[in-house]
Amino acid sequence: MTRTPPRPRHGKRDHSPPPGFPSAPPDPLPDAGRGEVAVVVPLVTPRPSVDEALSLFLLRRHLGGIDRVLLVPQGLALDFPHDDFRVLRVPDACMAGIAAYNRLMLSGWFYRIFAGYRFILIHQLDCLLFDGGLDRWCRAGWSYLGAPWYARGPGARPVAVGNGGLSLRRIDHAIAVLESDRLSPWPRLAQQRRHFARGGHLRALVARILRARRAADGRPLAERYLDGFDRPEDEFWAYHAPFFLADYRLPAPEEALAFAVEAQPAVATARLGGRLPFGCHAWARMDRGFWLDRLAEAGLPEDAALSAQVPAALSLSAQAPAVVSSAN
Repeated sequence: MTRTPPRPRHGKRDHSPPPGFPSAPPDPLPDAGRGEVAVVVPLVTPRPSVDEALSLFLLRRHLGGIDRVLLVPQGLALDFPHDDFRVLRVPDACMAGIAAYNRLMLSGWFYRIFAGYRFILIHQLDCLLFDGGLDRWCRAGWSYLGAPWYARGPGARPVAVGNGGLSLRRIDHAIAVLESDRLSPWPRLAQQRRHFARGGHLRALVARILRARRAADGRPLAERYLDGFDRPEDEFWAYHAPFFLADYRLPAPEEALAFAVEAQPAVATARLGGRLPFGCHAWARMDRGFWLDRLAEAGLPEDAALSAQVPAALSLSAQAPAVVSSAN
């Protein structure tokens, strides 16, 4: 059965479930493996672009010993060497655009695929990594961790955690949130209180809660709550998920800067005392020149040399990759 979500608020991109998105999990549900952490790389094109190849090169350079998974549509034929990745194929409708991917990141069955891991690192291909210190962030045990968002205006400071493009997600907490039948609608975290102090956000919260409680149909309360959720998935993990799990923990935004930077990279690295973070998201869109300068300082190629670097970044042995498929 296809559920019709409420219409999005005027002027906002609709991130609610798109037509054709599966209403039930794949059967059988694939098992991605076992370990402390797996890196999950979404990909919807047969071959990465030059910028994306650089992202893969740095991922391999810094996290070469960690399980890595390409998350791709079922029907996508990959056209580049990827034998050091497992391949997780999901129904095409799960990655048919931003809204579909958004809903996949809010689907309990997606996290159950990785139930053998303690964490997954979502690593979109507009990210760059600068060191291999992922274990430090896993040891911290946060429920969710991403590049901080900034308050608006001059002298803005980071106020919330954070963007999902490069994000560390604790699997047992994600599953507990998405399968929760309990909701405590009190903003107990500072970034929640700041967010829901705005009247529009608070009114939308109340409407979602009332709608979810009225729609008692045997599904978990959190799943019913998400029927009416038309915002980006990382906003759910930043502001809404704590309502469903008392143990849900987020770092202070200033601490999260050392994990990842998205907006205002020059300002952010200055706040870090000139040190680079673990990684960054949307590097080319936010400040391409700034990050290319940082890569050059680290001994990595600038644009002029990058095209020569790509073949080496993608050159691997020819053994067949492991495939984890969600389709029969």
